[in-house]
Amino acid sequence: MNKDNLKQFFTHHYEVLRPFIDTYRVESDIIVDPFAGAGHLLRLFEDVETFAIDIDPDVEPDLVADSFVDIPTFSNPLIITNPPYSHRHVLQKQDPKLYELVTAAGYTDLYEYSIKRIIDQLWPVPIFALIPENFVASRTTKLRKELYDHVRAMQIHVDSTCDDTTQPTIMVYLTPEKVEHTDLWLDDKFKEKVVIDKNGFRPDLPQCENCVDFGMKPDQSQECLDTSILLQATDGGSEQNRIKLMRVYDRFDSKHFHNKISDRAYIQIVPHFPMTEEQIQTLIVEFNQWIDDWRESTHGLGLTSFRGNIGGFRRKRLDFKLARQVINRIMADQITL
Repeated sequence: MNKDNLKQFFTHHYEVLRPFIDTYRVESDIIVDPFAGAGHLLRLFEDVETFAIDIDPDVEPDLVADSFVDIPTFSNPLIITNPPYSHRHVLQKQDPKLYELVTAAGYTDLYEYSIKRIIDQLWPVPIFALIPENFVASRTTKLRKELYDHVRAMQIHVDSTCDDTTQPTIMVYLTPEKVEHTDLWLDDKFKEKVVIDKNGFRPDLPQCENCVDFGMKPDQSQECLDTSILLQATDGGSEQNRIKLMRVYDRFDSKHFHNKISDRAYIQIVPHFPMTEEQIQTLIVEFNQWIDDWRESTHGLGLTSFRGNIGGFRRKRLDFKLARQVINRIMADQITL
């Protein structure tokens, strides 16, 4: 069968998944892959029975079957899979039947429909799923909105786990039990706990009292804004010109900034109280360190994509809500008023 027509992307580089899986796997009687392909993921389990299901007889699975239609039941299984994925607009041309199924279910990608069919037929079972990163990166992913409080852990991959696609992937561990926090991994290292919700994912930061406004309000005088702190909320055209806090005069030929609050590139940060030069510098240093650490921990996935890539640099922007939360946390923790 034609591999492209089947939307198969084999997991050639599966060893990076081992420490993540070993940390969370629960005792089970059998490991099942409903979209097994060449069976790479099942090679991670040497100490338990495995069972491969695939629609393609050429890959010689244990069972040739269409898992969209029927998955056999098993006693105490653990599911692991790299499901087929293809955006809906590609399916419309290449496979109208699958396009209709995915569209009728309200999804934009075949992988969402694949995972939902596993859940419909086998839930509640623990599931390790290797899926595109837009599961958490896109604000409109329906599957995340359905499963966000079941994502026990998430592993972000620096390099593709497949040779036949450049699609960035993550592995998620879904549990029948609901969770409040998600363990974040970058390749083989645990990084921190995060919160996944209907809008995406964010750091698990405490809620602090709001200390700042973003942009000048109509009744504010420029003369009272002695701090002149500026947020560059988007990456520029190079890796050196990145999201950061700075002083207004470091970027513009003036002490005060005159742009609108809706500007996505720059916005002035206006504290609710006077700040000393030392306090301002503390805020800038702490914020810039935090944003660099967050970008590294999430391989950039914790920031919103912004106007494509330049020379391999994946440009990002920082959501104002998250920026405010980080600034408030730093001012509460680091600055004595």
